[in-house]
Amino acid sequence: MIFYWCAGQDDNLGDVVLRRRMLRSLQSRGACTVYVGSASAGFVKALGLRPNDVIYRNFVGFVARASLSSLRRNWMFAFNPGEVTCNRRQSLMHAALIPMLLLSLIHGFRAVRIGVGLQPKKSRWGIFIFATAALCKENIWRDAETLKWFRTGSVAPDWAFSAMPASATEPPSDEQSAPRSRIAVSFRGDGSVISDSMVIALRDVAKDLGRKLVVVVQVERDQTALRDLAQRLNCDFVGWTTQDHLTQERRVRDAYRESSLVVSDRLHALIIAVNEGCVPVGLMEHSTSKVERNFATTSFPFISADVTGWEPSRIADEIRGGLKVKRACDIAALAAEDLVRSLDQKVKNYG
Repeated sequence: MIFYWCAGQDDNLGDVVLRRRMLRSLQSRGACTVYVGSASAGFVKALGLRPNDVIYRNFVGFVARASLSSLRRNWMFAFNPGEVTCNRRQSLMHAALIPMLLLSLIHGFRAVRIGVGLQPKKSRWGIFIFATAALCKENIWRDAETLKWFRTGSVAPDWAFSAMPASATEPPSDEQSAPRSRIAVSFRGDGSVISDSMVIALRDVAKDLGRKLVVVVQVERDQTALRDLAQRLNCDFVGWTTQDHLTQERRVRDAYRESSLVVSDRLHALIIAVNEGCVPVGLMEHSTSKVERNFATTSFPFISADVTGWEPSRIADEIRGGLKVKRACDIAALAAEDLVRSLDQKVKNYG
């Protein structure tokens, strides 16, 4: 029996993509009992659950069911992938799992945590999260900094580096299906306004390369800020126009498939664009190491810089640099996908 904690931000396509990918790996072992929390119907549909999978929305009920089943030999528990924050809510949810994990030890360590990154912020609430790591058969983190914090396990690229469609009937992306005549842009909308220097640089690069700019929303809360950015750039806008996450994902992937570069400060905007053959250019106008830390587990010759206060010409040169490493990025994308696929065999062999 497989129990999978699979709850993410409902307005974030990246949370769907990475959790769906881990679900596919778990489904190779059999039916899954999946906790999705308050996820919308669109989010759940995009996960691609199968008829024999069971959905739980109540965490207490999910943990109770998993605890009762933990005495069986064929039991397995998979922790929520993605970013974990050492706050009160997360810590208490992890604390609720400790009795179950201890009970399950009657047949050995059978819980796994794969593709998790810790938000680098010290907090007294982290104690229970750290305790659950000690009770796992294996911890595979998505960045070396998290491994350093927990001091146990290994690292592998984020699950999203190996994209899989929502269902077996959905065709895979064909990156050759459209000419790459665009440069995609997708920034966070929950911080400061994108600078004039960035806007000028993007315009200059697009003009020099003969490409069209397109602003892409893959996190719904970025919608207003990115619509404003598209107006400033006077370019096409792929907004969040539906509560069907699969439809939104297809629109986003179509935009990336038509682009040669993606410029973003969002981790999964860069990764999903990589799935579609783009060169990732990570430019930040705020202090964060999240993108750099996660791409460091791969072999990308990755362009990642905090460009706060930079002149437009310097930012433009950084963006143009992406085209110089296109071939290396293609090779790195295949290597990252292979590393993620190797996790499938690990999951299959657990137990």
